[in-house]
Amino acid sequence: PTLELLKQLFTRQNTDGDMFVVAALRYWCRDYEDKLAELLANLLSTRYPATSPNKRKRAGAKQNQQATGPPTGEQVLSHLDQLRQHCRASADLQLYQSENMQKALQQAQAATTDSLRKSYGDLFALAEANEENESPPITSSRRHGGNSKGYKKVGASTRERSATKRPPPRDRGTESSEQSSE
Repeated sequence: PTLELLKQLFTRQNTDGDMFVVAALRYWCRDYEDKLAELLANLLSTRYPATSPNKRKRAGAKQNQQATGPPTGEQVLSHLDQLRQHCRASADLQLYQSENMQKALQQAQAATTDSLRKSYGDLFALAEANEENESPPITSSRRHGGNSKGYKKVGASTRERSATKRPPPRDRGTESSEQSSE
């Protein structure tokens, strides 16, 4: 697979029952999973750049849209979500676990509108799920979130985030925060 070929493939309208793009991507996953993940991440990142959208507009939005080419960000997300829906085994989802794909999904999630985030929430959840899988080795943030007055079930993710925001003064305040929670 090449980037140009993927661009052409992803310009195809995504309709229910049309499995052409999914079949091609699954076929390439068998032998070229790493390369395909890199190319898809590149394609997704160029549709949802990390730079501020306001800076892009000043440079000339029409020129930038022509430079990125025909498949829109929504088309790319649509095909990736369709692939996710048809990957039954977790081994098939390894494509989404590559570091490049994780960064691209997180970048796209940050740059999309609320309606797109809702539409492709399950796709973006693959990036969030990987973040959670990487978190357990760093148990200090989990301990703070788990020991904070038993609020683990309701709003645990919010509590964990607030606990991870507190640690910059961790060197000084770790002992006092542990004593106050006991």
